[in-house]
Amino acid sequence: MVPPIWLNNLIAYSVQIAILAAAGTLLAHLFRLRMPRAALIYWQVLLLASIFLPFMQRWKHPVFSRAISGGVSASSAVANIALPAPEKTPIHIPWEALALVLAAGIFLRILWLVIGFFRLRLFHSKSSMFLEEHAAVRDMQWRTGVRVSLPADDYSPSIVQESQ
Repeated sequence: MVPPIWLNNLIAYSVQIAILAAAGTLLAHLFRLRMPRAALIYWQVLLLASIFLPFMQRWKHPVFSRAISGGVSASSAVANIALPAPEKTPIHIPWEALALVLAAGIFLRILWLVIGFFRLRLFHSKSSMFLEEHAAVRDMQWRTGVRVSLPADDYSPSIVQESQ
């Protein structure tokens, strides 16, 4: 059984993305990309290349065969066709069900990302400024012998927003 063309295109696209990501990771490691701004731009360009990859190539399209022309009789055309050997047990793959499973996986992944964004927003709204007066901070400063002073007043949200 031959898979539908959309599945062939999806598999080809997935393999190309995997190769592009592997090559990009290898290049970032080989060139020791350590500067955060350069690394961000590099990964964003790699992401854009992955997204626009389908638009840079030709995909397979369905091919429809032509009907038997009038110059050849139908009986002679049928007589020249070799019949395939009968299959023992044909395997039927439900492509519609496979498409449904893929769509459900995509939906669940997007739902997972949306829930993660809402959780991050919740963490941000419930967060508070880090102060030195916490007992755990004083205990760690005493144990390590390192004292770091944090100017709590300089980092209030109103001052940070005004300075930007």
